[in-house]
Amino acid sequence: MAAAVLLVTTLFVSVAIVGGLWSLGTGSQPGDSAPNVDWESEQTTTTLTVDGERIEVTRTTFRHTGGDTVDADRLRIYVHRNGTETETGIDPEGTVAGLGAETVTEGDAVSVVGGATVGENETFGGFAIESIDGDRRLTDGNSVVELRAGDVVQLVWSDGEQSSTVYVREVE
Repeated sequence: MAAAVLLVTTLFVSVAIVGGLWSLGTGSQPGDSAPNVDWESEQTTTTLTVDGERIEVTRTTFRHTGGDTVDADRLRIYVHRNGTETETGIDPEGTVAGLGAETVTEGDAVSVVGGATVGENETFGGFAIESIDGDRRLTDGNSVVELRAGDVVQLVWSDGEQSSTVYVREVE
């Protein structure tokens, strides 16, 4: 009889422990994992007007094609220059790439044409078109900011405590 009581008590405690551990892993808590989203990307050529001059540049676009809704402020675009420094992406209007909405749902997209080193508040000065080695290039006054072959464009989700790369596109 004592063995049966001990067995039932052990089983009850085991179920309580497993149930408690399971409940700790549920709910919306800081440090939740990245949302489950399907993304696609495409690379095209676009024409920008900078100080009245027109220039063709490469554009990479990321599009949400299904899955969870994402808080836009948790997404960032980074450009890696041929495996070197990381830069925040510039959208076709010459500002830091963002999605322009509070949430990102199926069909929403963001495009990036280059990268530039930005300050702490993610702002930077104007752009110019310079002739570099015979090519007209978009610059920020210090360096070329256009996407170029070999650059890697990364779409990253972050909740402030952890981050996850959700899509990577190499520029062709």
